[in-house]
Amino acid sequence: MLPSLYEPFGNAVLEAQLYEMPAITTDNWAFPDFVNSDTGLRVADPTNERELAEKMDYFLSRPDLSAQKGAWARENVLKNYTWQEVAERMRKEVSAH
Repeated sequence: MLPSLYEPFGNAVLEAQLYEMPAITTDNWAFPDFVNSDTGLRVADPTNERELAEKMDYFLSRPDLSAQKGAWARENVLKNYTWQEVAERMRKEVSAH
């Protein structure tokens, strides 16, 4: 869980996802790029303790779903966020301009 008020990217989330941990983050910053309904949950207000507790309970009370979202999160990281993948996207972007 990383309910940050300010987090431009969030490497910690990607690291957790690599180990098949579904994430709970905010709707802000870069989180929507890699935390979605397949890989975790997001909260609108990171200061809303009730919403955060509900999201945590959602995963804790559904271990099979938590494991599935964690597996999908790992696949997403390996497909899109390895150094090789990021460098390739950067190369294509630079080449296009």
